[in-house]
Amino acid sequence: MWAIIRFSVNNENNSALRNKLRDALKTHIRLKENTGTYRTWRKRGITEKEMALVLKRFWSAASSHQGPGYLDHFWMYTEQQSISDLK
Repeated sequence: MWAIIRFSVNNENNSALRNKLRDALKTHIRLKENTGTYRTWRKRGITEKEMALVLKRFWSAASSHQGPGYLDHFWMYTEQQSISDLK
């Protein structure tokens, strides 16, 4: 499966929430684009089980954050790959 996750964080201090979310993703997905507003994480060949684990960790980190800061936008795209896409 091909996966792309983008998110933005607002009103935080010292990147505390951004770092929590990064730590939740980095085990299975790599950071591909890093702008001041959005972080874009991508992975080709992630399994459904890995994706479920990534999302569980991500939303757990987001919901347990006490502030300051909040997750402003979240966008995710997944697509099943054919065998030829993996070569």
